[in-house]
Amino acid sequence: MFKIYTYLVFLLVSCVALVSSGTGWCPTPNNPAKMVWTNFFGTWYEYASYGDGTTRVCYKCMKYSFTPTSESSVDALRTYEFKIFSIPGSSSYSIQPESYSDFLMVGQSFITPNKKLWLIDTDYNNYAILWSCSDNSGMFYTQSSWILTRNQTESLNKDVQSKLEKVLKAHKMSWNDYGSVTQRGC
Repeated sequence: MFKIYTYLVFLLVSCVALVSSGTGWCPTPNNPAKMVWTNFFGTWYEYASYGDGTTRVCYKCMKYSFTPTSESSVDALRTYEFKIFSIPGSSSYSIQPESYSDFLMVGQSFITPNKKLWLIDTDYNNYAILWSCSDNSGMFYTQSSWILTRNQTESLNKDVQSKLEKVLKAHKMSWNDYGSVTQRGC
């Protein structure tokens, strides 16, 4: 019985360690970018992320497809493979723009949670930085961020990486906090 509790505590601590969290309310994004959906539509690949370490550990080949469904609605399909056995999976979202820079991704099933996201920066051709934060009545918050690219790659050219590092620094975020997402063998 002691082994089971030890295992559960280890699992819980590991999951918490993979999540970026803090006490209090979510910080407010510093000057987020304006989302131009017509430029954002299409396919994006997850290059790196932080705050969702369990996703990086369990999944590979993360891909997002954003498509318009009406003048004010967007659908997002996230596809991936489980690292073990390369089993494909997916989750669907309906996106509801809330303002010029943030939007709500509404999960289409009970196992797909809703996520409020902000567009931190993008050039629409090479990269996009998304950020999300959720709080628990001001007691603590958890935040996540994703770097998406238009090409399925595990390395960036120096100019794009330098630009990303500058943008992250301006938003009090660090390149070193991000972990890479496996995109090979897809």
